[in-house]
Amino acid sequence: MLQNAGTVFEQVLVLFLIACIGYICGKREILTEDTANGLASICLYAVAPCLMISSFQRSFALGMLWNFLLTFAFAMAAMAISIVLTGLTIRDRDARREKVLRSGVIFPNCGMVSLALEQALYGADGVFYGAAYIAAFNLVFWTYGVFLLGSRQDISWRKILLNPGILGTAAGLIFFFASIRLPGPLKAVSDQIAGLNTPLAMLVIGERIAFMEKKALFTDKGAVWASVQRLLLFPLISILGLWVLGIEKEVGMICVIAASAPAAACNTMLAMNLGQDSALSAKMVSLSTAASMFTMPIMIVLAQAVL
Repeated sequence: MLQNAGTVFEQVLVLFLIACIGYICGKREILTEDTANGLASICLYAVAPCLMISSFQRSFALGMLWNFLLTFAFAMAAMAISIVLTGLTIRDRDARREKVLRSGVIFPNCGMVSLALEQALYGADGVFYGAAYIAAFNLVFWTYGVFLLGSRQDISWRKILLNPGILGTAAGLIFFFASIRLPGPLKAVSDQIAGLNTPLAMLVIGERIAFMEKKALFTDKGAVWASVQRLLLFPLISILGLWVLGIEKEVGMICVIAASAPAAACNTMLAMNLGQDSALSAKMVSLSTAASMFTMPIMIVLAQAVL
């Protein structure tokens, strides 16, 4: 257990250090706001689909399909519960702030922090089941997430069905069910672009923090309360739900790792693209990421004892 807690701490520390590089580049104007916006678009429209496709590159197996579907169903249920509860627990006089804070609580960093941890702790199976959580995340993020942060003009079935996140998920599922393996060069391209997910996203977060009032990072009560919900309340609800359902321990642990992750960096990317308060989103991502170095190991060790 102590070894697992140390792995969690090290992985989150790596992400935070990458954000520090983005911070330095932002301060020195090496990474400008326009460049950061461009990187955000690359993350959303190119890197995310490749990450999904790479995660599904494995042969079909019925047992793995069942566990995959269990993980997917739990992820959908967890986000549905968080959507309902944040409507009651997240309140702000500024509607724009409230939307950003709710988004940060609802959508965990299951594609960067969690997937790396799942691989470190559970190997290839951890990545595969983690991909199920990511698939559910993509479906909800690109539908309800866009609805929450955007305007009615941003919502259309054409945009929902043809956005890169949904297309990447659909392509990955087809490859898995048909046991299709990408040719060597295409797989290499997909894997290498997918590998950009963590560094690009955290560099952008660091750039946003560079121009943020530092005291506000810790004194914004809304961001602190939302981070508490993201890191403590909903992971505990997830552990309780998994214990009640009696789900297989490995699958349950994958779900807990994803559910206990900090706010997803792509919340900030989407907030940028939709003209929302991206500074507040970056603040919550940064605050929750820093705090998760302590809360994630606790949640994982607790889940190992309970499940």
